[in-house]
Amino acid sequence: MNKHKEGRPEWFERLEQEDAFPGRTFTADTMDRIERRALSGQAIRRSWRLRFGALGAVACVVGLAIWLVAAGPLAGGGGSDKTPLGVTDVPFPSGLPTPPTSTEPLPTPAPSPSPEVKTVYFLKGPVQALPESQPYASRSIFEGNTTNTYGVAEIAGEYVKIVNDAGEAGWIPSWYLVGEGDTGERVQPVDETYDMIVDKPVTYRLYPGEPEPSGFELWSGKVVHVVREYEGWVEIIVVTYDSPYVENKWVRKDELIPYDETKAKEGLVFRKEMKGNIVPKFILYDETGKETQELPALTRVYIQGEKNGRYWITAGGGLSGYLDKKDFIPNPFIFKVIDQSGEAEATQ
Repeated sequence: MNKHKEGRPEWFERLEQEDAFPGRTFTADTMDRIERRALSGQAIRRSWRLRFGALGAVACVVGLAIWLVAAGPLAGGGGSDKTPLGVTDVPFPSGLPTPPTSTEPLPTPAPSPSPEVKTVYFLKGPVQALPESQPYASRSIFEGNTTNTYGVAEIAGEYVKIVNDAGEAGWIPSWYLVGEGDTGERVQPVDETYDMIVDKPVTYRLYPGEPEPSGFELWSGKVVHVVREYEGWVEIIVVTYDSPYVENKWVRKDELIPYDETKAKEGLVFRKEMKGNIVPKFILYDETGKETQELPALTRVYIQGEKNGRYWITAGGGLSGYLDKKDFIPNPFIFKVIDQSGEAEATQ
């Protein structure tokens, strides 16, 4: 007996002890609990098997669809014009309405219309139609007269753009417009043009009674040539030295004095007395008396002052210097005036 016990392991000896099994092992409750655990494990395994099966089916369907589109009979590559698998050429419905297609060309936008001639007017007097709605213009588009009528195409402040029968358009002060049947005062040409002198510095206006003068200042002693009159105002032509400003120029007649050559500070480079038909040289000097250049005959000049028996003069192009008094004759309009800029044609 002891011999057999010598070959037994230690745990076997513990089983033979009385307290080896403190409680009953295989009872009905214990067996019932084991059975429920077994059934629960089978259900879990069955659920996972169903889930893996569904995922596999979905993967198969997706793979098949990709093959059909990319490489199968539904593939659209290769430039083939055949409809695969008998499918008709109808767009797959998207649930949104498809806009109708049209082969008609889109309408071309109409060009912007030319300014409309709104009303026809007569003019109160001759007026220069300018390129812009402002003074100091070096050229005129045309000269409006009192005989023809003109359409008004545009208005900008005190200016209106008038259009003549030839389709030319230019800007004038609206003061010149008169309607048909208007019996008001008109600008009157003088019977014979005449010269006057600016008494004190005065700024010319573009039309009689202009609230604020738009022109430049005329110096005292400047000679002006009167061509038209209107209710105490006179339209004048002046000589300019930097640019031929062609707009109409008006001053009050009482701002001028009658022409007197002793008071005229504006004139021409010329001599009253010359020997025969020989035209002398007209020399311009500097302050020291040194000759600087020769001036052409009939150059228009304005006297700024005197020094050492010579006139200090200015001329066109910014020219300035000293001129012998014998080489100056007053009045730049002793020859025929041909336009608003004061340009004149000299004849002996």
